[in-house]
Amino acid sequence: MMHRLAARTVLNPIAVLAFSTLFGLAALAPDSLFAQEDVAPAATQGTLLITLKLAKQPDHPATIPYTIALPQSCSSCQIVTDITYLAQNPREIDFAVRVPTSTALPMSVRTDPSAVRRVLLEGTDLDFTRTADGIQFNLPAQTTDRINSAEFHTHIVYPGLDVRFEHADPERKAGYYANIPFPTLQRQAAANIEFAQREAVFMLGLNTYVADQQIGNILLMGFDTNDPHGHTDAPPHMHMHMRWPQRGGTQIGHFYINDHGLLTENRVGVQGWNNGHIKPFLPGESFTTYDLRAKGVYTHTITKEGWLNLGRPGGSECHIRPAVAGRGFDQDALVECPGFAQRRVSVRDNIATGTLTVTIEDTQGQRSEVYHYDTDTGLLLSGN
Repeated sequence: MMHRLAARTVLNPIAVLAFSTLFGLAALAPDSLFAQEDVAPAATQGTLLITLKLAKQPDHPATIPYTIALPQSCSSCQIVTDITYLAQNPREIDFAVRVPTSTALPMSVRTDPSAVRRVLLEGTDLDFTRTADGIQFNLPAQTTDRINSAEFHTHIVYPGLDVRFEHADPERKAGYYANIPFPTLQRQAAANIEFAQREAVFMLGLNTYVADQQIGNILLMGFDTNDPHGHTDAPPHMHMHMRWPQRGGTQIGHFYINDHGLLTENRVGVQGWNNGHIKPFLPGESFTTYDLRAKGVYTHTITKEGWLNLGRPGGSECHIRPAVAGRGFDQDALVECPGFAQRRVSVRDNIATGTLTVTIEDTQGQRSEVYHYDTDTGLLLSGN
């Protein structure tokens, strides 16, 4: 899933009947047009949920004691105890507080002061000072919830398309992935499929189509392994979906990846509808993503081999398959689209240096795109 919403998401009522018919969903009562998103811890009126990250020095233990101190003068300030918002690993400490809206506040954390390298609010560095028993910093006044400080991914944005790349760090693994073997193969497969789909989107002109028609924004994503703020992104899968405009919701395809690096099924959920889950689409069964006018935009089909087809309804179709015969998508991906030379897609991510390299090879030769990102937050620093 993309960033979680703090409020409710509403589907355009004009599309209700059309979508009920298209997807075989039961008729929806008016209240069913609303779907409650992730619920934050109980709030005091007039407060905001603020998440923060303390980036650790690399030579400190995975777990160190810490205590958050809020101003005694702030009667509405709260330390969030919901474990959804609490995490600690060799890289970082993540926590959350509730504070009054539009109010700057001094804060302190009692801990080993030498352990803290950065204080981060959703990717923004906050100045801090070390004291004898911890650190002190000022939290700037906020006007909206800040719930994404624990996330670790990079956005590469084009007109009509947002490629969100999740960085797989075994040191940060949490939630579903905390106590199982790290899904290195599946994460590599998701990375190659994600950028292979990007190439197919470009060759089909899908991103320019949705931008020109102003019908939303296509999102490509893999899966989180660090359970950021309780986002259980499991079992391993990748996504391609189109977020409808004006917070109208979205159909979210989840393409599940087995331990051979091949696709098994597409489980689609409609964000914005209660009980809006659609039955899984198995190999050979096509699923079409629609706009809010119930017009088909693109269609996905997982093949019996575990490969992927992506095309325009009634138009061109691209075929995406592993680059090595008899292997999975962890061994690079081949993209074949009508009118274009075959492209081989290879993705390599170095979390130590914060370098994401995407290599595209076709009959014209090979080109590499290099993206540099913040190794604490995933924020894109530069790229081509």
